[in-house]
Amino acid sequence: MTVRVVVAAVLALSICGVALPLVEDATATRADAAGAREAAEVADAVATLAESDAAVGPGARETVEVSLPDGPGRGVAAVAVGGVPGTDRRGVVAYRVEGGDWRVGAHLPIGVRTAEGGPLIVRDGAHITLRLDRQDGTRIARASARNL
Repeated sequence: MTVRVVVAAVLALSICGVALPLVEDATATRADAAGAREAAEVADAVATLAESDAAVGPGARETVEVSLPDGPGRGVAAVAVGGVPGTDRRGVVAYRVEGGDWRVGAHLPIGVRTAEGGPLIVRDGAHITLRLDRQDGTRIARASARNL
């Protein structure tokens, strides 16, 4: 009977040793997919704004709510609108999974400008406001955010 208990314990440890990396990988994959979805949602809003026939001004406004997943495990830490933070790369929406590097999630059809001059970095619980504008005769989106 003692041998059976030892074999059962060894078997249980082996199963846990195989299952835990798979669970961690699934969590990371889920967070990566969530970041890519958030980036695509923002890029779609910028594309809608870029295709708008609205005159430049207060009426040409598109608002996007960004709701990043939270909770235990590896989630999406932030989304950057207009570029990859810490680099010269512009014209994209990037996201960062907790514990990871910035990844490009979507390309933008028009330039995005912020009051800070760099990418707009948002975290869970923020509204992004996009406003159509012109800079040097070219359509751009002005991006700002507020926390909820």
